[in-house]
Amino acid sequence: MNAGLPLVRSNTAERKYLKGLFVVLEGLDGSGKTTQAIRLYNRLKRRGIPVSLLREPGSTAFGEKVRRILKSGDIDDPVAELLLFNASRSCLVRQKIRPALISGEVVICDRFSSSTIAYQGYGSGIDLQRINRVNDYATRDLIPDITILIDIDPIISLQRLQQTRTSKDHYEQNDFSFHRRVREGYLKLAEDNTQTWKILDGTQNPRDLSISVWKEIASLVGLMN
Repeated sequence: MNAGLPLVRSNTAERKYLKGLFVVLEGLDGSGKTTQAIRLYNRLKRRGIPVSLLREPGSTAFGEKVRRILKSGDIDDPVAELLLFNASRSCLVRQKIRPALISGEVVICDRFSSSTIAYQGYGSGIDLQRINRVNDYATRDLIPDITILIDIDPIISLQRLQQTRTSKDHYEQNDFSFHRRVREGYLKLAEDNTQTWKILDGTQNPRDLSISVWKEIASLVGLMN
């Protein structure tokens, strides 16, 4: 598998028209990223800041259909997963993310293209350069202004999922080494993109973690105007 590539915004001319702030939360299932995305959304809403909360896959009619397919466990081919995620992602960028950024909103997304790199790339072994090409095409080269990685050990991730879910999805059914590789992939992405990635300790209690997330976002929100 090829080494990871830094995530560089390649279309700076177009970016000037995207006046909003694109925030992505990443991490293993069970890390608490969804809870933190909701808390950040509510905090911004209380302050009267225009904000959208989205998720991957999902948040469009097509994306929700893709989500049901992927959650069903019927797809056991990583390449098919890669293409399905990016088909959903393409619709999400075109229908939701880009219009919101053009209008000046803060866009919070629970997962984005880095999830595909971590899971289908580092986890399942698809060539990273191929993933990057597909990701870039689906997103029109859009990358987040900031990615917050809620980092936890895979052991804790799986323990949390056992406590909160009645059945395992097909990712949870993978052996422990898969989840370890996914975490290593996320940490490598953060290491390669230190200007736009922040790592937060997912073992903090949710309230303290939400404060840590806000500290990373507050100054960026202030720079939007």
